[in-house]
Amino acid sequence: MKHPGSPLRVVVVAHDRLWPPCGGGSIRIHWVIRLLSARGHRVTVVAPLLHQEGLAEAFPNVRFLQTGRFSRFVRFKEFVYLIHMIRTFFRLLSIPADVFYAQSAVVGIPTVLAARLRNIPVVFDMIDLITGLSKNPLVCRYGQFFEKWVVRYADFTIVTAANLVSFAKNAGAPHVELVRHGVDLTRFYPRPVQKKPWIVYMGGIEVFDGVFLIPEAASMLSKEFPDLHFLFIGEGKMLSLLQESIQALGLSSR
Repeated sequence: MKHPGSPLRVVVVAHDRLWPPCGGGSIRIHWVIRLLSARGHRVTVVAPLLHQEGLAEAFPNVRFLQTGRFSRFVRFKEFVYLIHMIRTFFRLLSIPADVFYAQSAVVGIPTVLAARLRNIPVVFDMIDLITGLSKNPLVCRYGQFFEKWVVRYADFTIVTAANLVSFAKNAGAPHVELVRHGVDLTRFYPRPVQKKPWIVYMGGIEVFDGVFLIPEAASMLSKEFPDLHFLFIGEGKMLSLLQESIQALGLSSR
């Protein structure tokens, strides 16, 4: 047994492309990796990587194991994810580890399976209820059962919103902690921050992310709250259309 406070061998498992970063999920897990490494833990990352240029400079002293050169923005992504899950499971059977950290149910399933075989604790970061958003009717209908299974058998579950605390507890999670999904605005505005209210969106800029609801809502809110500003942090195929929508509504300065 490890002495309390001693460095741990932590295996971080990502469900989507980790490098180069894209969207709020990858930004979140980047901070997890950096903080674990900064605190002296030995970190191994199992994740899809489109390439590795600049990776060593961004994450010194971190070991990376490739599971595929893909992103979720591909056709037949469920089939790609299945290959990713199988590769992840076999990777986790032999990696020296004291704890597994899995991001989302896609990698949570193989991580929990490998952890139970090896008697290794699992921290599950449920960044979203992703299966219910799938366009695949089978995944949308039955994926939630696997998602709840991961929550039930993970040793510790992290959620990003208060309503997910109830979801995790109702699914049988033994331990739940709320760690919100957000951004520190002072990192983007190091000058003295003006006292302006901000609404921040961080994530993918895709149709299914729902970001196109925000400009219309912003237009209505701006009439009642003239000091309100909006910040988008993310990337995706619909970014240019989002910018055009904002411009058409006369909200570019906001």
